[in-house]
Amino acid sequence: MTRVEQEGLESRLDKQDVMLREILSRMLEHKKEHELVDPSIKELVDILKGVKFMRSTVLLLAAVLGGAWALIAWAKDHIKL
Repeated sequence: MTRVEQEGLESRLDKQDVMLREILSRMLEHKKEHELVDPSIKELVDILKGVKFMRSTVLLLAAVLGGAWALIAWAKDHIKL
């Protein structure tokens, strides 16, 4: 291997080292940001689950109340006391 080839390889390895340091520093930053944001995301997921439950409850109540209203209206029209 010639001196020029060796210097070229060393230069590439140095660039790789710099890139690896950048990647590691970005990963550490990401981990710190994740630790800060993670509780908020978990809270949002819990809220979303609660909203889904409330939606189901409201739809069920609407169906039951609508049916009861229809039954009362039918009874008023058809049953004479």
